Amino acid sequence: MTIIAYTALAAAAILDLLIAMRQDAIALKNNHFSNNRFYAWLRESDELTSPKRLLFLTVLIACCTTMAQMSWIVVMILALVLLAQGIHALLSQRHTPSAIKGRATRLYATASTLALAAIAIAGYLGYRSSEAEASQSTAFVAVMLLSISPLVIMSTNWLTGPIEKRAQNGLDDHNGSD
Repeated sequence: MTIIAYTALAAAAILDLLIAMRQDAIALKNNHFSNNRFYAWLRESDELTSPKRLLFLTVLIACCTTMAQMSWIVVMILALVLLAQGIHALLSQRHTPSAIKGRATRLYATASTLALAAIAIAGYLGYRSSEAEASQSTAFVAVMLLSISPLVIMSTNWLTGPIEKRAQNGLDDHNGSD
């Protein structure tokens, strides 16, 4: 049951992570893909202290407790909490359409790929010990990345910034020669 509980927690955390990173990519787009502006917006708005962000941190802290490590029921409760948050976020996104196109899509896809790769690596390294360790490490890394999703988006933006700038300069040069 422990493996099932941690697998459910990992799945719920990944769902929330993908939703949160999409929202973060849109917010970064609204701040002109400037990490400084995005960080200032995070500090000035109530985003970092919003109930969903505090919930993510609460689940991360709860994952580190002895109760969560000893009881699969606690892990299932945490998974259900994250699943409910993910469903709520999906339903509320339908009412507020935000277009994610171009650079924001590439940023989101890159950040998602990097995050999922980190989760998979954690699972593989845990699997080298045991199946239970694999599910636990996968879930923990997924919840940790969920808790720091704005940082993941900012880091990805920093990593892909030179590539985007070069691609934009190439398009400007090409458009200018027509």
